[in-house]
Amino acid sequence: MTIKSKIQKNRVLISEIACKKFLNIVQNTKIEKFKYLPYHLQFQSNSFEHENNNTNQAKFQIYKRGAIVLVNFGINIGNELSGNHFAIVLSKSDHPKNSVLTVVPLSSKNKKIYLPLKDDIYKLVNTSTVKYTIDHILPDVKKWYNIKIDGDKILKKLESNVVLLKELEKENSYNKENLAKDKRFIEICNESKILLNDLTEKEIKFENEREILLKNLNIINEAAKKYDKNQGKNSYAMIQNIQTISKLKIMKPINQFDPIGKIYISQESMKKIDIEIIKRFTTIPFNENFDIDFL
Repeated sequence: MTIKSKIQKNRVLISEIACKKFLNIVQNTKIEKFKYLPYHLQFQSNSFEHENNNTNQAKFQIYKRGAIVLVNFGINIGNELSGNHFAIVLSKSDHPKNSVLTVVPLSSKNKKIYLPLKDDIYKLVNTSTVKYTIDHILPDVKKWYNIKIDGDKILKKLESNVVLLKELEKENSYNKENLAKDKRFIEICNESKILLNDLTEKEIKFENEREILLKNLNIINEAAKKYDKNQGKNSYAMIQNIQTISKLKIMKPINQFDPIGKIYISQESMKKIDIEIIKRFTTIPFNENFDIDFL
């Protein structure tokens, strides 16, 4: 056996031992975070497979500084951050070919080492969802309402035609042949046929628009409900957990009305975070008169 094949055999053996240990942890763990270990391993193995096969995505979403994203930090060792957390983008510039992003994770727990922020994630999401509702649903409501108005106009005209036809029938009750030749009678009949076709089309459009409207409302509600558990919770920046992550760890919005990644922390909070980073990670002298914008 060559040295190369021995090394390869050893790699396979180490991998098999590691897999057995992971399986044993999953089957016997009493630690909460390890219950999610299979999903973490699945994500990791899929990501490594794409990288190994050179099938990674070529372009990524661009994120602006201050954007709030939802990140899957995975399952990590000891007190290292694990699980899904909101995070604030710290990177000053980004582009489609950039596959990583520097973020500061957020927590709803109040600890001494965490930085309290005034921003309420739930309110930011809720406000954004309301805006999306106004921007996207209101035009649908107007369209639906206009179709209803047009349909009502056609219906009134048809009702008017029915009255006219009955009057003509009365006038020619003793001579049906004259009625069939009456120009006015023929015109009203022809017009009524066209109106009936138009009304049928309007009813179909009305139902279609109604279905679209209800579907979009359900999608918006689905996006809003995703963040219901954050209602009434405060936000704290975990400055000590600042890290650069793969954009693949950023969780995708559940639908087009999910505002995550498109909502932003306030400038006041961003300034507060910047100051705290300077205090904790640099030797730059800091006092109350320090001008953060100067940097």
